Amino acid sequence: MDFETCPHLSDVSVLGHSLGHLAHLHHLEIYFDECRQLSDVTALGEGLGQLSQLQHAGLHFSGCSMLTDVDHLGRGLAHLGSSLRVLNLDLGSCEKLSDVRALGEGLNQLTALEELTMIFRDCDALMDVSALGTGLSRLASLCHLELDLSLCSNLSDVDALGAAVEGLQSLQHLTVNIFDCEKLCRMGSFGGVGRLPNLQQLLMQFRGCKLLPAQLRKTFHAPCEARERACDFEMYQGTLV
Repeated sequence: MDFETCPHLSDVSVLGHSLGHLAHLHHLEIYFDECRQLSDVTALGEGLGQLSQLQHAGLHFSGCSMLTDVDHLGRGLAHLGSSLRVLNLDLGSCEKLSDVRALGEGLNQLTALEELTMIFRDCDALMDVSALGTGLSRLASLCHLELDLSLCSNLSDVDALGAAVEGLQSLQHLTVNIFDCEKLCRMGSFGGVGRLPNLQQLLMQFRGCKLLPAQLRKTFHAPCEARERACDFEMYQGTLV
């Protein structure tokens, strides 16, 4: 379902209630990109929570600048329990979004998840992502993870995310984009991801994060070099290191 660039769309309650009747749905993709008047996704979250056989979900809200509350989306995800295998959640440029605790609680219940993409690029109001780390820590089956927190101008600490990722023993592919986060100063817990036993590909980008010490690049790269796995890093600390 594609509602992309419907600038006046503000009420999706009918769609949300209709989702609840699709009990045997296995694959769901919904695009609300650039729906700048959309602010309430309560009904969508409630409908999502009734899709007990859903295995693949793509929820795209990039550019929904009025969206502030995603609590019901998180609760809906929590109800999917062990059925969901793939989740692609795009909340990029939701500039008023500040609270992602319910999303973290929802992730906590997705114990069979194998592939996860979460995009929060350019979410200026986002300051605390520790709840996402708590949710990630339970995803023992996760093989593919992409995180994008770039251009989150008020984000200063992603240690909880790093600590969670370090414990994902099944992880094979990891991409972390956190560039141009000017206040970011804490992410040391990511230093051990190169030692994950099954990791095959690692891409981490921190360019423009001027408060991070240059020593971090060596911390990340050394374990990968020792194990001859594909690693790629971009990090700027005043100049490229």
